[in-house]
Amino acid sequence: ILRCDCLLHLGRAAEVEGTLAPFRAAVERLEEPALVGPFHAWLALAKTFLGEGHDGVEHGERALAAAQRCGDRRIEGLSYSLLCLQAARTGQFARAIERGRRATALLDPATTDPEFAGFAHLHLGGAYLCAGQIGAAAQAFACAAEIGAQCGSLSVQSIAFAMIGTARMCAGELEASTEACRRALALAPDPHSTWLSHLVLTRSSLL
Repeated sequence: ILRCDCLLHLGRAAEVEGTLAPFRAAVERLEEPALVGPFHAWLALAKTFLGEGHDGVEHGERALAAAQRCGDRRIEGLSYSLLCLQAARTGQFARAIERGRRATALLDPATTDPEFAGFAHLHLGGAYLCAGQIGAAAQAFACAAEIGAQCGSLSVQSIAFAMIGTARMCAGELEASTEACRRALALAPDPHSTWLSHLVLTRSSLL
């Protein structure tokens, strides 16, 4: 799992499934929720990064069911966070917001994985943004940036500022958008964060 986490940060999501493949039969045979949950959660993460929505949802739901069986709030929150993102991508904005709220409620940065909590706020903010609720989106992104700063996650901070830039751009605040995107680019620690920062900054500069 730790290796898969590193691969995702390096933008090498395509390698995650192959990394986990040798353990799949054993995980399925044991049917131990504490193992099944993380196993499918990281497959859901990889599929989400790769844009394979159907598989991402399937693994996310399996991770969620396993986490609920064994009381793993961390994996349950992560699963809701990923399902929030997938619902937003398919236009199910109300469902996305509901799942995002569940994720942020479960993932308290003080008691669970703070980076997961940061990403949950990012996904919830994205759902709000897709639904046209720009103020709520900006607030969620600001929460993510604060969590990222508190736990030292440059990835969360960079993506949060890129998304704050997106929200400001949608509100017509182009100068604020550009400033946020430059902060995102300065913080970006990995290829994914760098790409996102450049993308939003380029869009803002064209308006």
